[in-house]
Amino acid sequence: MRPMMLELSAFGPYAGKVTIPMEQLGAQGLYLITGDTGAGKTTIFDAICFALYGEASGPNRDVNMFRSKYADPETPTEVKLIFTHGGKEYCVTRNPEYMRPAKRGDGWTKQVAEAQLDLPDGSVITKVNAVTDEIKKMLGIDKNQFSQIAMLAQGDFLKLLLASTEDRIKIFRNLFKTEKYLDLQKSIEQSQKELYGKVQDGKKSVNQYIGGIMADADDVLSIDVEHAQKGEMTTADVLSLLEKLIAQDQRQKNALDQEQESIRTELEQINTRIGVAETIQKAKDAIAADREKLAQEESKMATLQTDLEEKKAALAKKEELNREASAIEAELPEYETLSRLETEISETQNELQKLEADLSQAEQSQGKKSEELHLLLEEQEKHQDVGTELVKWEAAKDKAMEEEKALDELKNSLLTYRKAEEKLAEAQQNYQSVSDNFNQLNAYYESLDQAFRDGQAGILASRLEEGMKCPVCGSTSHPQLAHLSDSVPTEEELKKAKKHADKARENRDASAQDISGQVKALETMKDQLQKDCVKLLSCEELEHAESELGGKQQEVKEIKQSAESAIKELQKQAARKQEIEELIPQLKQEVDTLGSNMEQARISMATAKTKLEEKRQQSESSKKKLSFASASEAKKVQQDRMSQAKQLQDAFDSATEALTKQNETITHLKAQIEGNEKIVKDTASADLETEREKKAEWDGKLTECINRGKAVNGRLESNRKTKGNIEKQAANISNLETRLQWMRALDDTANGKLSGKDKIKLETYIQMTYFDRIIRRANLRLLKMTGGQYELIRLKEANNAKSQSGLDLGVIDHTNGSQRSVKTLSGGESFMASLSLALGLSDEVQSSSGGIRIETMFVDEGFGSLDPEALDMAYSALAGLTEGDRLVGIISHVADLKERIDRQIVVKKTKSGGSEIDMVI
Repeated sequence: MRPMMLELSAFGPYAGKVTIPMEQLGAQGLYLITGDTGAGKTTIFDAICFALYGEASGPNRDVNMFRSKYADPETPTEVKLIFTHGGKEYCVTRNPEYMRPAKRGDGWTKQVAEAQLDLPDGSVITKVNAVTDEIKKMLGIDKNQFSQIAMLAQGDFLKLLLASTEDRIKIFRNLFKTEKYLDLQKSIEQSQKELYGKVQDGKKSVNQYIGGIMADADDVLSIDVEHAQKGEMTTADVLSLLEKLIAQDQRQKNALDQEQESIRTELEQINTRIGVAETIQKAKDAIAADREKLAQEESKMATLQTDLEEKKAALAKKEELNREASAIEAELPEYETLSRLETEISETQNELQKLEADLSQAEQSQGKKSEELHLLLEEQEKHQDVGTELVKWEAAKDKAMEEEKALDELKNSLLTYRKAEEKLAEAQQNYQSVSDNFNQLNAYYESLDQAFRDGQAGILASRLEEGMKCPVCGSTSHPQLAHLSDSVPTEEELKKAKKHADKARENRDASAQDISGQVKALETMKDQLQKDCVKLLSCEELEHAESELGGKQQEVKEIKQSAESAIKELQKQAARKQEIEELIPQLKQEVDTLGSNMEQARISMATAKTKLEEKRQQSESSKKKLSFASASEAKKVQQDRMSQAKQLQDAFDSATEALTKQNETITHLKAQIEGNEKIVKDTASADLETEREKKAEWDGKLTECINRGKAVNGRLESNRKTKGNIEKQAANISNLETRLQWMRALDDTANGKLSGKDKIKLETYIQMTYFDRIIRRANLRLLKMTGGQYELIRLKEANNAKSQSGLDLGVIDHTNGSQRSVKTLSGGESFMASLSLALGLSDEVQSSSGGIRIETMFVDEGFGSLDPEALDMAYSALAGLTEGDRLVGIISHVADLKERIDRQIVVKKTKSGGSEIDMVI
């Protein structure tokens, strides 16, 4: 993807329409985006990213912030990007959601977000999501990948460089989609925990089952039961004990069953004899009672017969009563008609009253609504200009905020400058110290060297013996040997002194070089500060600027607070205006509706009055034809006649039934007496009291035997159930422990918990492969930027034994072969390392995304921390990115880059508060 033309309208700080002909930058090489602080350099990145994906390039900017505060209300906010991809040209146009003046009336309305993509074949895709999906499909990457590949945003370099293993895990999880491995880790760990819990639950369950084992307290096996319940027996021994208890109780149960059977047999014989004796006694008692009752019942017969004759004579009035009831029945429909008419009259009266009330209420409501409408129209007139005033004050606030930010940056820069001056003074003092140290050590070395040379003759003489040729003169006689001084240094002492002097020289030279770099940086910083002071405070002297800065900040703060107060009040007015504009049409509609309702109510009232008069006339006519005043009175008389007729019939039926039942009662009593007399005559019986005493004795024996049997059966059933549960649970625990063993090993491996091993989780292990490839790609540039001095490495061990390892980052210093953390690098070194890592990540994301190639890249800031030599190396590395027909854009304020890079996009602030762009080709 290569941008050819970018057009911004009312976007960010660009108040009007700005066109950037990016095809003029060429197809390969570096170009610079430079200009005033806060003028909108990064906004160019945002515009390209927004055009493609509908989002800002960085996480700190929201799409809703893109509407320019400096633009006229009528100027639309949109971005148009023409770009080439795969040799074909595309055009995408997109606008965010924002408030704009309504085309009709004086209010404001919401402009919805829109997008359009013109394809090379002439077809057009519309709708925001459809355009975004098509561009993702075309480029093969989403917005996040595009930001990692093509837009290396300001402040993001160091995040990946200095991140811990835990932070890099999160970053790589999003980039390389490794969350599925994390899910697998969690699933394995959860499964292990669940299995462990099941094993423990199983063991607790077995202990509970053992606690329920039952034994007779007098049984010698109860001692073994106590041992088992205290946990002093194995599961196998417990099961063996249960088998003994079950077998013993089963034998006892069989014996008790036989004893119960014998007792029940004896009780059956006793109960039979008692039953016969009780039957004879009951028969004798029944004979006496039935004879007495028979005499009483026979005496009632004459009374019942007389009553029946009286009820039969009264039954003759029944037919007359039924005729009167039928006549009333025939007249009842007329009463229903009269009742319906009266109901309709009442309903019509109620309807008429309601219509009158509704009409009155509608007249009152219409007057009230009309008054409200008049007041709202007057209030609407007062708020006509609130939108224009709100835009003006928001622009004033934004300008104050930008000026406030610039003043804060100036204050920080002044503090940084003062600290740099102090650091330079400390460096100069340090230089004097290391220089004095070098002079001392070098003088000491030179004195040792002179002493060493002077003592060589003495050393040679100390080795000569009489008769040995002198290596100097060849004589074998040595009458006067040179004297060996005790103060002659050894060769080892001389070498050590030279090493110390050389090291001190290196320290002195390094200190001098550091001071030189600080002086240059301080001068550059001062030049920039003076420019900023002139621009913001209208003074060049830094001492005066520091004294005037506070007053200027307070002044800007007061302007901002005034704007905020005005905006808050205007926002309330704007909200009220919108509310009024929504209420006015509603009130107009309500007033018209009330008028229509009033007219309809008057028509309905006239109709109801006519209907009421007709119903009243019909009601009077019906009343003249009826015998009773109302249907209820007619029905009451009818029911009375029918009730009298029924009472007469019921009285006759009751008398007849009573006489019949009395005959049946007498006959039944005679039969019972006859039957009981036959039982007493024909049956012989034993003594009842004696048999009852025997029954009580044998019932006691049976109860005692049953109670003993219940105790045995309870233990037997409980112990059998306990034995089955323990056997089942023991088998289940064995299977679970086998699974738990290999699941725990799998969990330790996947979640980096193996004892004595590096704490590397499965997801991290997968990410290490990506990280190694990123580091290899990054080192191709870092070695070049640092002249072969630094090389990134992935550390094999964590900082401590408790931390996760695998993605920690270190650096090798090839000047001395040392290995250390990347956090020890200086500011300039950290920038080069982080830039290399970001570029390596960009290359790897492109590769892992299917070999996607982006023909244009953007790098935002960071070069100000580099010394001239490091800047050369970084520049060369970035220039290397342009190989293979690639264009790289850099945002920077560094003067050296402005001199080196000819092609530039220069962003400037205008006096009206917005920004403009100049192309330097």
